[in-house]
Order: sequence, then structure tokens, then C-alpha cells
Amino acid sequence: MLVMLTAVAVWPQSSRQTLSVDTKDVGVSGFVRPGQWTPLRVTVDNPSIDDLELRFTWSVRDADGDEVAAQRTAVINAQRRERLWLYAPIPMSASRDATWTVQAASTEDPGALAIEPVSVGVSDSRWVLPGTGVIALMSGQDLGLGDYAQHVTQHEPLEVVRDLSLADLPDNALGLAGLDAVIWTAETGGDPAGADTPATVFPALREYVLRGGHLVIVMPTVGETWTQSPLADFLPVAPERVRRETGPVPRFGGTMLPDVESTSFYEFDVRDAPDAAVLFRNEAGRPLVVQARRGFGTVTLIGMDLTKAEFSRQNAADKQRLWNTVFGWTSPVWNANQVRLGLARGESKPPTLKPADDMVPRALAGFVPGRVAMRGTISTILLVAMALLMLYVAAAAVSFFVLRGRGAARHAWAVFGLIVLGFSVVAWSGAWVARPATLQAQHFSVMDVDGAAGTARVRSWVSLFVPRFGIAEVSLPPDDFPPIGPVTNRLAALGFERDGGLGFLDSQRYVVDLDDPATLNLPVRSTTRRLTLDVLTSQTRDVEGPAGPASFGPASFVALDPPAHDPAAGTLTARLQHSLPGNLHDVTVVYCPGEGYRGRDRAVLTPWVWRPNVDAGSGQRAPWTPGQVLEINGRPNDAQRLVIKPDDMFEAKERNMKQEGFLGVLLDQQRGVAEQVSAGDDTVTREMLMLSFFDALPPPWFSKTDWPVPTALRRPLGRDLDLSDLLSGPRLIVLGNLPDGPLPADLKVDGRTPPATGWTLVRLIYDL
Repeated sequence: MLVMLTAVAVWPQSSRQTLSVDTKDVGVSGFVRPGQWTPLRVTVDNPSIDDLELRFTWSVRDADGDEVAAQRTAVINAQRRERLWLYAPIPMSASRDATWTVQAASTEDPGALAIEPVSVGVSDSRWVLPGTGVIALMSGQDLGLGDYAQHVTQHEPLEVVRDLSLADLPDNALGLAGLDAVIWTAETGGDPAGADTPATVFPALREYVLRGGHLVIVMPTVGETWTQSPLADFLPVAPERVRRETGPVPRFGGTMLPDVESTSFYEFDVRDAPDAAVLFRNEAGRPLVVQARRGFGTVTLIGMDLTKAEFSRQNAADKQRLWNTVFGWTSPVWNANQVRLGLARGESKPPTLKPADDMVPRALAGFVPGRVAMRGTISTILLVAMALLMLYVAAAAVSFFVLRGRGAARHAWAVFGLIVLGFSVVAWSGAWVARPATLQAQHFSVMDVDGAAGTARVRSWVSLFVPRFGIAEVSLPPDDFPPIGPVTNRLAALGFERDGGLGFLDSQRYVVDLDDPATLNLPVRSTTRRLTLDVLTSQTRDVEGPAGPASFGPASFVALDPPAHDPAAGTLTARLQHSLPGNLHDVTVVYCPGEGYRGRDRAVLTPWVWRPNVDAGSGQRAPWTPGQVLEINGRPNDAQRLVIKPDDMFEAKERNMKQEGFLGVLLDQQRGVAEQVSAGDDTVTREMLMLSFFDALPPPWFSKTDWPVPTALRRPLGRDLDLSDLLSGPRLIVLGNLPDGPLPADLKVDGRTPPATGWTLVRLIYDL
């Protein structure tokens, strides 16, 4: 069922070169999720005595039906077998039975040296739907993640890809884009400081995290080498602050196993690491699990070797508490047997349940395609054309009968020709007048700003109109992004989930240089093209706002006073200004206290949420205007917990989601609401807040089977925009909407900036 795949070509020499693809080298260990950049590893044998410089091409169809030729050039050494990574943007509408081609040709003389193309495909069992999570686990065990993968009591299904190693990971962050997290253990992960680990994997992991990924490192019992690896500076604590200790086996439920059992584990000294958040401590009160934000992603160190028997013997609740805290999950994750047989909480009678995998899936942000669509022009021209067509038919028919009635039927062909000519002139003139004549774009965007580091991340879905036929150079500028230096931003035509058979009839081919996927020479046809922009930047883009000069980027926000907080009192102070091109509406403040005391125990405290700028008289929320000081002083009385876990969902006959915190209220408002192609501003605001903290959402209503029908939410797009794993550390997050503004990314078309308008969700992040 899995395709593949070996093609061999006989070259003029006596030697024989081959190109092949192993089944597990399509995607990540064979798993492919459409709507993402996807890796593919090819193997090339060169038994000849000469080095070969080859250009490799992986050909796929984009969301508009054009052929994307993703290319990379590499030297294949003489008498060697080399393995090379390729990458291509697989559109969200791609079929699971799609096949692609890979070929190689000489850069010096493509006609003299060629390898027969190879066909590549994916089996049904490894085709991952867009609304499914994927975690790469470097272990043969499930480490307690197996219950999450059953998709019973959480919104989305989860695929755990096991038995990976560092050597199996792609050499570019493009290939890691489809992963929700990467978990390393010494069991199968390999030595991060060893000579056998490819050096290219570390810059790829670094950029993957900075773009929003999550790297989890499970420290081994002995032989820890991450502190000597190329990512040592990326860890939450300095290498000299990592100590190996022996003591009672830690449990993540706050209690310890009997003292007769002991094990080796690592403690982390966070005194010189102000950005490190402590998630769990050992019996002596010293940090055992620490986490730090890096860019817009997260790195977590777990001091206990989870592959050892000491962890596998711990109960499911302890394992669940660990992973829920590390990833910001809140789902209760009872396994399938517990749910279906009613064994949870010692119940003797099974409750009435509807597991999440039986629920109707409901996609968030289904309105994005409608928000970026350009409307009006085509429909107007089409109506005029139809009217002209009917008039033409009527005129042609009437003229014949009129001429015949006057005995001049012999002139019918001449009159018919004049009618055709006249209507052609009118039709072409009307089309010329009515056609769009200017370059323009429509967008829906999310811009994240790191208030302390002075960096930004932008994700935009864009409809681009170029008013001509031919080729247009579309590009994003390169950038220096600390701490990795030059980064390559990305352009791709990934489309949307329900594109179906949409596409241009005159399919054309264009090249993507994998060393520069931010520049495309796109075929244009005087109609719209849909692009996805993925940008990391340290630059601020100057734009014109309604009230004068404005900006998009790191310098768009200024903290007049450094944000500070008191975790014991749960209070926060900050004074902020912005210079965005418009008012920020529906401003929401999320305050994460980080670690504190819950009763007598230390634990990660639940974040608080409130809406500032509420007018005392009307109760309406005023927008945050450019230049206005947003003052946060303490915590208002109307602040809500972000999420509150119900005591017992099995025993409750009626679940009141309004009592499950701020996200519970949003989830309650979503019940019974069908997916909307077109959505009002209130719906867009609500769904983008839910998308921003998706993993922290309360679980679906699986104990209810009547109306409204319970639904399980999912994310076909914007998965890596989730901020849930940033909720554990002391942090301030401010969100607001710019409903009508220019494109926050510096997109160029033939060197020009297209006039653009659309919605931007802005999210400001400050570590406290």
C-alpha cells in the first residue's frame, strides 16, 4: 500500500547511479499532514569515480493547481551513498492518494545526465488530517501519551510518532513545521553531543522552537550530554546549573513513592535563569521540571528519566498532570476503557457518554477563506456578460425573422456578422472598463510581538491580485533574527481545507528554491492567488495609519514601565502604548502568575483574564487607541480564571461550562453553532481567542448526547499559533484586534508593496 519506489537510470558511463526513497522517509517517519511544508529524504548511490553535482526536484500541485518544483542542489561524492532532504508545501486540499515525483539532473548538462523520476505516495494509515496533532517521540514507549492518542475526552486526535532519533529529523525547520512537539529521550534519541548526530539538526530545532515549536528534553539517568551540545545555550538553565542527584522517586502528583525506592535524577538551579519557570519540584523542594520561552516557542527540561520503570509504575493521573502542565493541556484524558465502561472514580454503573471520536468535528477559524476572498468584480462582469449573451442571442434570432419578413433573407449573414462584431466590441470594452486595474491584496493575519526581545512573528493568509498575465516576482525580505542570525521566511500556496477541485485550468510550473523559499516567480492570470506568509522579523515596518504614521513590528509597542507582578497576591502592574495603524478592539489581558502556593503546596497557578478599557457608564469596551496609555494596576474584580476544571464530569447530570472559567464561557457560546464561512466580528474575536489558547480549552461535553449535539473542536490552520504552553511561566499576554488595516508583513510584488486591507489579531508577550 505504501508506494514506492526505486527508479534506476543507466547513464553513458559504465557505472550505475540510483535514486530511491524509503517508505519511512516520506514526511516524518512516514506521517504526512497536508497544509504544511513536508520533508522527504532521498537516497542517492554514486558508485562512479567522479563527484556529481545534482539538482533534485520534488514536484507537487499547489492549492491553485499549478505545479511546484521544489529544488535543492547538492554534491554527491564519488563512490558514496548520500542522503538528502527535500521539502515541499503540500496543500491542505491534497488527496490522501496523491502521488508526487522526484528526479535529479546534472547542474552542468541536464540533458547528458538524468535519473529516471521516482513516484512517491503515502499510505492511508499515515495520512494525518489537518485537525490532528502530531508529536515526535524519541522512545519506543508512550510515556503516558497513549491515552491522549485515543481521542476520547479531548477535542483533537493526536498521533504519537515513536522510535525516532535526532538523526531522523530533517535538516531544516521547514520539515519540522508539522510537529506540535519534539520529545527527546536517551532510549532512541541518540547522543546530542555525539559525532553520529548530524550537525544540521540543531539549527533546524532552534528555528523550529523560535517559530513556535516545543522541544522537550527528558534527561537520562546517566550520561547527560545536552549541556555539551550545540543547543546548550538554548536550555532553560546554564550547563553549570544542572546537577545529578539521588533520592526518593519523585511523583508529579505532589506526593512521593515510599522512601525505600530511590533513583537518580537531575535538579536545576534557576537562580541565574530569570526566564526559567519551575513546573515541578522534588521532595527537597528543588526544581525538577523547568521550562523557558525561546522566541515564540518553548524548551522544557524534565529531570527524571521517564523511560525507566520508576515512571511507568506511576499512576495515570500523575502522568496526565505532568503532560498537562508541560503542554498547557486541560483535558481530563480518561482512557477509552474508563469512559466506555464507567470505571472512572469507582463508579459501578456506566454513565451516558459520547466519546470525542464519535462527535461531529467543528473547525475553528473556518471564516478565514471568506475573509481573504476578493468579491464583487468577477460577479459584476459575469452578470454583464450573461446579459450581453442573452441580448446577442435575441438580436441574432430577431434579425433573421425581420429580414425574412421583408424579403431580404439573403442579407442575414451580413447582418449576423455585424451583430457579432458590435457585441464583441461592447463586451470587450465593458470588460476593459470593469476589470480591476490595480495591484491589491486582502489578508487575515496574526502578529505576535515579543516585548522584551524586540522580535515579531507574522502569519498571514493572503489573496493577491496582479492585474496582468505572465510571471510576477513575489517575495518577503530576509531578516536577522536573534539568536540565530539570518532566517529564511516562507511563501507558499497552501490553500484551505475545503478547496475541493479548485484550480486554474491552464496549469503552469514554477520553481521554489529551498535555499530561499521567500521568493517565488509566480504565474499570474489577472485573477487572485492565495498565499500563506510565515515571517520572523526583528524589523519594524512603517505604514500609514488613519491618523498618520504608524508601524507593524517589535517597535509597535512601548512599555513605559517594566511590567511587574506579585504572584503571592496575584496582581500585575504595567503601562503600555502602541503605534499600530488603527485602534485595537476587544483588548484582552491574560496574566500568568507562574509558580506559587496553592494551599500548602507549590504549583503552577491558573492564569487570570480580564477585559480592560470598560466604560463605567455604558459597560461597553472602549478600543485601545494609538498613543493611549493602557494602565494595568492590580487585578480587577471582574477578572476570571482562564479555565477551571470541573470536579467530576461523570457524576454531573448537567455541565455548566459558564462556570469553567473564561475559556469555558467561550466554549459555551460555541455550542450548537455551525461552522461559518462568513462570520461577524464577535464570532471572529471569540474563535481567535479560542485558537490562541486551544490546548487550554475545557474538554468537549462528552457526557451529553441530546441537543445541542456535542462537538469536538479542531484546528485545520494556525496550529502553531497556540500560546497554551506559555501559560505556565510568569507572563503577560495582551491580545487585541485590528479589524481593518494593512498587511503586517512586508510583501513585495515585482518590487512594489501591494495595497492591502484585512483583519489582524495582535498578541503582545512579556515575560515577568
